[in-house]
Amino acid sequence: MIPDIREVNFPEYATLSSAVISLNDMGECVITTQVEIDGDIKPDFSYNWEVEFLGERYIHSLHSPQALKDNTSINSKIDLTFQHWVIYELKRHYFVELTSISSGTAIPDKYITPLGLSITDFVTVFQNVLDYYYKGAIKINLNPNIEYSQERAFINISYSYIWDVLQEFYNVYG
Repeated sequence: MIPDIREVNFPEYATLSSAVISLNDMGECVITTQVEIDGDIKPDFSYNWEVEFLGERYIHSLHSPQALKDNTSINSKIDLTFQHWVIYELKRHYFVELTSISSGTAIPDKYITPLGLSITDFVTVFQNVLDYYYKGAIKINLNPNIEYSQERAFINISYSYIWDVLQEFYNVYG
């Protein structure tokens, strides 16, 4: 057990033996860990192992991670990398321009589109995409205490993942 890290869905036979936490502003947020288990046990990763750090979920997306068994110990060492669940999710889906049908339902329309929007308009469009995929589980907000420029900036989207568009948004608007 590592202080400040809570193991979630870990089987009884597994516990973290070391962890390195890498939190980057607008970058990858990962926790690289090592788990030791008895060498005779074949670990079951169908449990969807997760860790929690500072109240945030980090998930392990591989069901067959690399493991090392040597002759210096009866234990096996398994290296696991846990990624922040939001970043993982944002890398799974394409950013898409949405259109509404007569019933008001949003449907994907274009995967290739240039967007020329102010920061507040872009946040609205971005939130619509997040709502389409994640039904409110992921939110984007502007700080209400800051006055933002209404100057338009341009971002070209061409089969871009939501995470990549967010990175570009950060580069353009700061």
